[in-house]
Amino acid sequence: MLELCYVLDISPLLLMTNNLEALKEALHAREIHRHPQPRHLSLHSVDREQALALIQAVLDGRETPMGVRQLERRLGLGARILIYHFPQECALVTTQYRAYRAEQAKKRREQGCNEVRLATLKLHVEGTNPSANQVASKLSDPGVMRTREGLAAWHATRRELGLEI
Repeated sequence: MLELCYVLDISPLLLMTNNLEALKEALHAREIHRHPQPRHLSLHSVDREQALALIQAVLDGRETPMGVRQLERRLGLGARILIYHFPQECALVTTQYRAYRAEQAKKRREQGCNEVRLATLKLHVEGTNPSANQVASKLSDPGVMRTREGLAAWHATRRELGLEI
């Protein structure tokens, strides 16, 4: 009887009092507070055609390049499911995404250097010494002045203006 009370999470007194309404209420309250069972994605729940179609769209350029984990999130899959089902395609997606990210980073650096150059020239035209702090205050991302490329662009522009040797 004690084991039953333990499993049902009720007191022995409640079981022995013969109060059916209180017993039903206690058991019903116990059901409400149970935690739902975690849902595990099975390998069979993958819509292979839909997944492959999205992977192909990314590889063909019909979709914005994205990483494998982003593809899995978009498809509502767990981690490493696509790699399990499509290892070669995922390797291609990863290579393409890395190249895309490198190209985006290169464009951001070039844009930052161009912005440094323009800010330096503008300050010089205004008659203000284009110091690093002055230039940084004019940039949309002042952190560019802490990069090697940003500093190189600033020094090169100052040399063009005859402010540095």
